[in-house]
Order: sequence, then structure tokens, then C-alpha cells
Amino acid sequence: MGKSHQRPKDESIRKLADRITRAVKAHGITVQRYDAFTTNSVYLKFDYGVVNSVRISDHNGKK
Repeated sequence: MGKSHQRPKDESIRKLADRITRAVKAHGITVQRYDAFTTNSVYLKFDYGVVNSVRISDHNGKK
């Protein structure tokens, strides 16, 4: 079997995403969430991307 390229998960990033999700949902906004498999990134889309989106991570994004 090959080595896994999955990074150790940073729970503080996921907890922050949980807090943001709860706060935004309290205002009636739909939240879609994607937890990246190979990085410590969480992507949140608000109202199906109409309101915008945010990436929470511990590293710079790709150019």
C-alpha cells in the first residue's frame, strides 16, 4: 500500500467552521460545507454561493 497524503486534521479549524456555520444559519442563510481530504481546509458556501464563500485553512491557497 502507498503512503497517505492526508495531513493531520487541525480540529481548531473545524471548530471555527462549526461556529461560523451556527452563527450564519441563525440568520436564515443556507450553508454548504466541504472539508478537504488532503489539506486542513474547510470551504463554506453561503446561500449556494450567491452570498459568497469562505475558505478556512492553515496554509496559503493556490495561485
